[in-house]
Amino acid sequence: MSSSPRLLHFKARRSSASVVRSKVVSFSVPFEVQTLTLTPLPFTAATSRPGRAEKSPAQTTVVPLAPVKQVGRAFDATINDILMGAVTNALRRYLLDRDALTVEELRTAVPVTLRNTDDDLPQTLGNKFGLVPVLLPVGLADPIEQVLEIKRQIDEIKTSTMPIMSFGLLGFTALTTPEVERQIHAVNQSHSIGVTTNVPGPRHEVSLCGAQVLGAWGMGGLSGNMNLSIGIFTLNGEVNFAVHSDAALTPDPDDIVRLFRESLLTLQTRAGL
Repeated sequence: MSSSPRLLHFKARRSSASVVRSKVVSFSVPFEVQTLTLTPLPFTAATSRPGRAEKSPAQTTVVPLAPVKQVGRAFDATINDILMGAVTNALRRYLLDRDALTVEELRTAVPVTLRNTDDDLPQTLGNKFGLVPVLLPVGLADPIEQVLEIKRQIDEIKTSTMPIMSFGLLGFTALTTPEVERQIHAVNQSHSIGVTTNVPGPRHEVSLCGAQVLGAWGMGGLSGNMNLSIGIFTLNGEVNFAVHSDAALTPDPDDIVRLFRESLLTLQTRAGL
């Protein structure tokens, strides 16, 4: 068995406390702020070392979207719930294979758009999204329970003020000095394995310069100290799945890609497909 990978060596917890304390002031804050500004946790090797970490090339795979929709209908879940459940199961199995499953949850940062997806593109483009934490329940062994827990969390996030508050906090950091901005981002990064993004693309065939686009891979932005970027992009009835990783912490992202495909097949079997 290979040596234990350092995918993440801490458990992200939700504090039951309703007060954030500092050396200067104590005040009550809503749950959303507590979730976004947790007490610092032990750093991984990636977040504790200086400089920029070497990134491994993205590994990709393409799977049909139709079975994912069918699985979602079987478990009263969205496409995103099913895909995030498959990511959870893939990471759980990755750690189990290396005798390194030491946590119950892995925290990943998920971008949430604040635009109305039915609106036309604005004349001036730009980012308008919140970055919310989702706890991947790798401590659960049953893939269905994983999906249902993901669904519960995301349903809660949809009705919370967390996305818009996150957008405001991201905007606030841009008003600080570069050093302060780096420190704020360092605190956030220390609580996350990286970024997981799921973008629904065109449902029809797309051409570029007269050639059909057969696929695409997405990647959430990573700082030099973050480990995993998991990108999911749907295009013309297919799911494009990609993993980009810190080469020192997760040198074999192709294993995660393989386990993601297998996890989707397991969910299809459990759904009776």
